[in-house]
Amino acid sequence: KFEVTDRVEIKTSMGSLVVGLYGKDAPTTVQNFLSYVDSGYYSGKVFHRIIPGFMIQGGSYNKELEKAEGNDPINLEVIPGLKHEPGTVSMARMPSDVHSATCQFFVSVSNSPQLNGGYAVFGT
Repeated sequence: KFEVTDRVEIKTSMGSLVVGLYGKDAPTTVQNFLSYVDSGYYSGKVFHRIIPGFMIQGGSYNKELEKAEGNDPINLEVIPGLKHEPGTVSMARMPSDVHSATCQFFVSVSNSPQLNGGYAVFGT
């Protein structure tokens, strides 16, 4: 249904994930994410927030939990019909501002309908 335009390998201490990105459906979000990937920004970063049964989040902290700043925020980009389900990748943001995503992202490990429409799913 959604076309994968790019693939990115995320290497972790627990193994690797290959993420397919929906560049035609979420061009701004995918371009933003790939700019961090291509620059090497994510190298050495960890998944710093793990909520069992919900999601894993990473993108700006290293293993010492020192935070690196991201680029300017991007606007929320929602792909109609794409839901937060196990394996989807979304941009994290400040709870109070839907247009505040920068470098942090999360991988859903369960169905999370409460996030649909409010967080940008851009891959799986």
